[in-house]
Amino acid sequence: MKKVFLAISLVGLVLLSGVRVMACIAFDQNCEGQLKQAADANTLDLAHERLSIAVDYATAEGLTEGYTSIMYKTPSDDIGFWYKNLTETQAKLAAAKNRELSESEEAQILDKVRETLIDRGDNGDEVTAPGGISIYPNNRLIDYSLWVFGIMFFFSGGYILVIGPVKRRGNVHLTIRRR
Repeated sequence: MKKVFLAISLVGLVLLSGVRVMACIAFDQNCEGQLKQAADANTLDLAHERLSIAVDYATAEGLTEGYTSIMYKTPSDDIGFWYKNLTETQAKLAAAKNRELSESEEAQILDKVRETLIDRGDNGDEVTAPGGISIYPNNRLIDYSLWVFGIMFFFSGGYILVIGPVKRRGNVHLTIRRR
């Protein structure tokens, strides 16, 4: 029975980890990568094009409101704020595209887009997005399931590796001699 729990927990861990990895890859390709390219764009047209791809993906996937956090709501996990920021930036780029701008005005707008889309942190530049957004709205289900399967794996594996061999050898008694 213990081996069944070990196998179930191992399969669960592998499947859920695979789901997380595939969701991260899809989000990176369809949204985060597009936001990075929008931030790196040299022209308003290119920035607007890439930002529009990311906003369309976020809209299609329902990444427009809610929180990615599991336990409590924090500002950094607010999807609604993030999405509104993207759509407002998209609208400003669309309005700026249709006007005649000097090079310095265009550069200022592109700098503002970069500031909006990119966070500068200890590990370098990162695209601004709530943590765990790639698996939203299933954050709670996936994370709690990973914990449950991880605990099952730990205890069933520990039982099989530690307690199982001791039981097969018979009762082992530890005697302490006093002097």
